[in-house]
Amino acid sequence: MPYLGGTLGIAIRRGEIPGLRDFLLRIRPDSHHNNSSENSLLVYYLGKVNFTTSFGDQVSFDENGDALPIYDVMNWVWLPDGRTKVQNVGVVKESVSTGEELTMNEDKIFWNFELKEKPLSVCSESCRPGTRMARKKGQPVCCYDCIPCSEGKISNKTDSMECTSCPEDFWSNPQRDDCVPKRTEFLSYHEPLGICLTTASLLGTCICTFVLGIFIYHRSTPMVRANNSELSFLLLLSLKLCFLCSLLFIGRPQLWTCQLRHAAFGISFVLCVSCILVKTMVVLAVFKASKPGGGATLKWFGAIQQRGTVLVLTSIQAAICTAWLVSSSPFPHKNTKYHNDKIVYECVVGSTGQFHLNGMYKAGDVVLGGLFEIHFFSILPELSFTSEPQDPTCHGFDVLGFRQTQTMAFAIDEINRNSNLLPNVTLGYSLYDNCVKLAVGFRAGLSLISGQEKQFTMDETCTGNPPVIGIVGDSSSTRSIAISSVLGLYKVPMVRAMIQILKHFGWTWAGLLVSDDDYGLHAARSFQSDLVHSGTGCLAYAEVLPWGNDPAQLRKIVDVMRKSTARVVIVFAHESNMIYLMEEVVKQNVTGLQWMASEAWTAADVLQTPQFMPYLGGTLGIAIRRGEIPGLRDFLLRIRPGSHHDSSYGNNMVRV
Repeated sequence: MPYLGGTLGIAIRRGEIPGLRDFLLRIRPDSHHNNSSENSLLVYYLGKVNFTTSFGDQVSFDENGDALPIYDVMNWVWLPDGRTKVQNVGVVKESVSTGEELTMNEDKIFWNFELKEKPLSVCSESCRPGTRMARKKGQPVCCYDCIPCSEGKISNKTDSMECTSCPEDFWSNPQRDDCVPKRTEFLSYHEPLGICLTTASLLGTCICTFVLGIFIYHRSTPMVRANNSELSFLLLLSLKLCFLCSLLFIGRPQLWTCQLRHAAFGISFVLCVSCILVKTMVVLAVFKASKPGGGATLKWFGAIQQRGTVLVLTSIQAAICTAWLVSSSPFPHKNTKYHNDKIVYECVVGSTGQFHLNGMYKAGDVVLGGLFEIHFFSILPELSFTSEPQDPTCHGFDVLGFRQTQTMAFAIDEINRNSNLLPNVTLGYSLYDNCVKLAVGFRAGLSLISGQEKQFTMDETCTGNPPVIGIVGDSSSTRSIAISSVLGLYKVPMVRAMIQILKHFGWTWAGLLVSDDDYGLHAARSFQSDLVHSGTGCLAYAEVLPWGNDPAQLRKIVDVMRKSTARVVIVFAHESNMIYLMEEVVKQNVTGLQWMASEAWTAADVLQTPQFMPYLGGTLGIAIRRGEIPGLRDFLLRIRPGSHHDSSYGNNMVRV
């Protein structure tokens, strides 16, 4: 009983049936002859049976003639005097109407533990909100780890299988169980810098106003009149406006402040410089007139000419600003690219570049598509049910993406020039700008694969553009996986290469680390599947690297690596993930590992430092094959994005 005390058991319901004892005592087995009846008739009548016993149990039978069970839940109690008692603490019964029901009286249960409380018998504790369940490799499904949600993701219920991303204008709280609005950031009047700029602006305005008042009060005096009072008044007024224009750069950007910032300051500044220029030219003319024969120059610098010069120069600047505001007006923008947890309110200058879907196109018998990052951020217009759909606006010129685009066009032209490569076939291309925006990339990818481009040109045979048979890019694996998953194209060839390396060296026990995005998770699924099919080896562990610097989770991952007997670590992640991981590896001094790198960080210079190389030395990685294309360097050096309008390339991808 010290061991069996508190046992819970299931027992058949017992009760006393009146007359049953006397009936059983009168039975003589050797003289009892049973008369059989048809089973079907018996089952039929049993199905009609439904009564309640004298001690409250309802007796009935199912369609097979089986009695619906009623079980007692029994509890073994060890009494203080050493005796044992088996007590009823609940009942399990089944009925036709309600099904199986369990009723427990927990207050009567004897728990044979020090705290006299029910024990906890689970493989893993429940995962609290803010974490997600990650099944332990090689163990039953009830055994799992609780992985904290990465930054920007939350789980708001217990034992959540996955973390959900917060909306664009929200960010996860420190507990990762709720999305909170992102903090906003702009140059405010309440910040030290805003206070200093406001003070300087108002001080300069007051000084200009004070000096202007003095000049107006003494405007009749010879000194003021000799100083060209009219230009002096304009100069002081323009200086005051320049000081006041700085206030437009302070405070939360609005549409009208964004439009006035550069225009108002530009016009005020040109007015100021024009006054200084005219005053300077008048002084020079006076000095020249003091010399013999120099008096003729003064006629070109009379009051009318001075006013006209200032007016013409200021009008030119005003016309430029007006044309700029009409054609490509600045507008307020919520920038979420600088900081993940902040929204930076800024004015986007609208003349840096515009998005054009058909960026570069060249006809051919076979057309290849391409997705490249020509601009490094984009703005999607506000859409409503009543507004006309508009294209997104792309901003910021990405030189590397532009060079990649031109390289693809150059390579296709080189293939077409060599008749031995594709005889009687001309390659064409249709290259799009994705503006580093997944939504833009989706639109471009679907347009390419479906042939529904905005511009449909008919050739001489009236057959139109041939369909795109393949897409090159995007340069980002994350966006490539998302787009190609929709198009049904994606494979991970580098995974098979990794497995071949493992097989070659006889490595059958390795660890896997992946980034928490489409790139890493897709690679992890492919790697585990191909590894099983190849029979090459097994994974000692598989961990997901967090986005950003999450010390607790990184510490846990590195601790798993340190305790594991696997000496080979395979990493499908970006270099930013690797920096945080390696900092923790250095901190814990985990050595003796053979690293295998995916193409995303194989050639990362930021990892090839004296701090990391004692740990990453000897890393094996997969890299995209590189080579020198004759003539490509000179071709790229000749390109001028702002003035490149070569019809042979049909380049209207970049407009400045």
